[in-house]
Amino acid sequence: MVALILALAVNGSAGVIFEDGFETLDARWTRNVTGDGTVEIVPGGVEGNCLKLSASGGMTYVSTQLDPQEYAGATIEVVGMVKLDSVQMGKEVFATAKFHIGATLPDKTVVNFADRWVGTADWAEKTLKADIPDNAQRIVLDLGIQNATGTAYYDSLVVRDTFGTGRPISLLPICNLGRSDGVANDGRGSFLDLGMNDLFSLPEGNLEVPGVTFTVPPDGVNMGKTCAILKGEQRPNLPAETDPLPVDVKARTLCFLQTAAWANVEAQEPCLAYEIEYADGEKATIEMTAGVDVANFDDPREFANCKLVWQGKNGAGKQVGVGMATWRNPRPEVAIKSLRIVSAGKGVPIVLAVSYLRK
Repeated sequence: MVALILALAVNGSAGVIFEDGFETLDARWTRNVTGDGTVEIVPGGVEGNCLKLSASGGMTYVSTQLDPQEYAGATIEVVGMVKLDSVQMGKEVFATAKFHIGATLPDKTVVNFADRWVGTADWAEKTLKADIPDNAQRIVLDLGIQNATGTAYYDSLVVRDTFGTGRPISLLPICNLGRSDGVANDGRGSFLDLGMNDLFSLPEGNLEVPGVTFTVPPDGVNMGKTCAILKGEQRPNLPAETDPLPVDVKARTLCFLQTAAWANVEAQEPCLAYEIEYADGEKATIEMTAGVDVANFDDPREFANCKLVWQGKNGAGKQVGVGMATWRNPRPEVAIKSLRIVSAGKGVPIVLAVSYLRK
């Protein structure tokens, strides 16, 4: 049904932070050895060389830091190939070969995440996921052996942010309708009560535009209410605005996955606005104009601040699409406390997802 997806991957790979095949040990890594241990680059990897770490009861590991300004609040995924040779656990359960991430909080507490292994095993893929706290001030990734004995080999490492550069903000608390309908004009349908002329064909899950990840909720969650659709002249019974949505993030840029119906793009009429309240009580209004920031879902086009990120055909055979608009936050150092969506009363605004960029 979907005819075209532009610069879009559904549930695809997330934003890669870095990759390392360990052909050499580059300057990213710091060597750490206590006791009789070694850090080497040797042949015999999955492809070419690999990282070899040996320990005899002390600690042997390499470490690198991730920018907390960029990755605090993110879910970091570490995937790599690992080979083990006679790794024996030390006195503590954490004394093994491992992937490890440590996140240091303002009170100096360290939140630890690890995937641990012992024994002898041929090359196999290992994965670690770490939900980094929002207030992390230092993030360190370690590969190595801690207070144990044996040898571990590492190769084909990929470290990524599972939400890419942009991080989604859940709109579910303020969603009032779904993306699909049923029978047109029966007064009971979701979306715009236009029958199969809807956005049911929009893929659900993580939609990745370059540099930004939006999350489109599945139809089956939140009693089918998966988008915010506000009143306009053609749908006067819909709400004029949403409740304030708690956000509590610092952001350089906000990104809006949005569209409209019956909006006058030629006249460039106001369509909707996002009202921002900062943590210090100051407010800002982000106005979105048809033909500049917003297009109609059944006439997908690009405008000055409306990038067409998905289009396809719906069940009625119509070409439909959604766009992305962005707003540069003039106060990125202050947390955004809440966001409210307000209709301008002309056309019917449809908001499907919101994400933010830290940088």
